[in-house]
Amino acid sequence: MNRLHVLILCPAERFGGAEVYLVGLIEALGAAGHRVTAVVGTEVHHRLAALPRAASATLVEDNDIVWDWSVGPVENIQRQQAMLAGLLDRLPSTVDVVPFVNLNWLSVGTGLLAELTARRLPSVALVHLCPHPIDLTDAERMILRASMRGPVRWVCVSRDNRFFIADSLRAPEGDIRVVHNGPANTATLDDAALAERRGQRPALRARYGFREQDRIVLTVGRHDTQKGFEEAIAVLRDVARVESDIHYVWVGGGRCSALHEALVRYNRLQSLVTLVEETDQVDDYFLLADLFYFPTKYEGFSLALVEAASFGLPIIANDVSSVGELLDGELSRGLCRTAWHWQHVECMVEMLRLPPEQRAAIGSATRARAKSFSRDHMYSRMMDIITKSRDSHEQAD
Repeated sequence: MNRLHVLILCPAERFGGAEVYLVGLIEALGAAGHRVTAVVGTEVHHRLAALPRAASATLVEDNDIVWDWSVGPVENIQRQQAMLAGLLDRLPSTVDVVPFVNLNWLSVGTGLLAELTARRLPSVALVHLCPHPIDLTDAERMILRASMRGPVRWVCVSRDNRFFIADSLRAPEGDIRVVHNGPANTATLDDAALAERRGQRPALRARYGFREQDRIVLTVGRHDTQKGFEEAIAVLRDVARVESDIHYVWVGGGRCSALHEALVRYNRLQSLVTLVEETDQVDDYFLLADLFYFPTKYEGFSLALVEAASFGLPIIANDVSSVGELLDGELSRGLCRTAWHWQHVECMVEMLRLPPEQRAAIGSATRARAKSFSRDHMYSRMMDIITKSRDSHEQAD
């Protein structure tokens, strides 16, 4: 196997789910013997530098790569293109270089893709989020379509996102590959291991201050307007009026944490709702929960949702974006329309009132579905795409 130099280009301003993806990719590329350089802005640099799993990468901090939403696309494109041109010109050779453009939104790397297209440098672009048609200028659309027709292999994380990327660019869906996200535990958490860990449930509940009779509804996600916290609180408040032993746990940090804490206090729901900051012990909460609730307004392809399924939890979720790609067939009974508050309430009450063996059967079905998605499969497919991009470079030479 030839050793590649994978040049990760990350135009994100903040460290989010798309940037978490990079940590695993860096680790997988390093384990395969490839060299990795990641060009990132200040905040992402700070977070990656603190993570041992990203230690194999050379980190380059350059804020000219970051898409600045306070200025127009022309200024962003010119700045990104100039930054990347200077970086590539300083490399002794680009023969073994495969740029990997990590996009948390469809348009944020347009200047990077313009430069890669101009140089005809085989590359990969991964779009993590495109939940609806994106409003692009004619120039942006022309650049992005030219990259797709030229040297850049386009990838996204769900069929739903692929549809909206193609619609936004007025390009064929077939030009975009889909590689679903997948968590690590779908491959490593076998049935026997899960059964053993479930035996720890009484001790876990006692450790975290919950009673055994409490029926715990869990959400894992950032405190962000995207994730639907305000709507979730309204649903759980109405469910609690008929199900007195319910308790809602939300695990995750984010920019709206303080606002959501204030919302809980304002509604006097402290006895109903527990907010947990980001933690390395999130698996404990999957184990002690009875039901997973996913009130998100849009997604790329949610790792938290697949992780909940891998723990065998019944799931109730907004029927948005790619959620139905996991909760299909018989599992679609847990899908609710976004604005239908009372449908969410009724669905949750119905699920909580099912006999334990019926909830367990639903959980087993979600677990079986989750086995279709794994981190190993995700990264092996992505590395295959990266390698084939380099192969096309050799053929062009």
